[in-house]
Amino acid sequence: MKKKNYVIKIVFPLLLINFIYGQNEYGFYSNKLYKIETQNNKELSFDHKYANSFKICRYCESKEEEARQNEISFYPREIFKVTAKRAYFYSSPDVNCLISPSLFIVHNDRVIVYSEYEEFYFVMYLKKNGGDISGWMPKKQLISTGKNIGSNN
Repeated sequence: MKKKNYVIKIVFPLLLINFIYGQNEYGFYSNKLYKIETQNNKELSFDHKYANSFKICRYCESKEEEARQNEISFYPREIFKVTAKRAYFYSSPDVNCLISPSLFIVHNDRVIVYSEYEEFYFVMYLKKNGGDISGWMPKKQLISTGKNIGSNN
């Protein structure tokens, strides 16, 4: 019988005791993955290098919800530029909620700032192909250009 590999990605093991993924259960304290069965649970193997990159975790979702209820909106929308070598996008305003290490913009790129919460801005980057990318970005990686959307200065 071919052994199945399960990839489970987890963030913040101290906040949750167990995480149920389909018919599998991950024990945060035991750091073990089990196949849930009627009589007994079979321990499964998984790659622990994914343990800190679960993108749709309860923590990130709750942090995003908290930010949306308490954020300060920018009117008119302001244009900021990136001061860091690379500025990454986060799914919620927390450094542990990185969307992907390959999703970033670079020094002097411009973003539209929609709101702020704690040490993050919610931004939109307009891509050259006409698409856009939205997400949270740390304030320390951005600086205001002094321009607003629709301003001529």
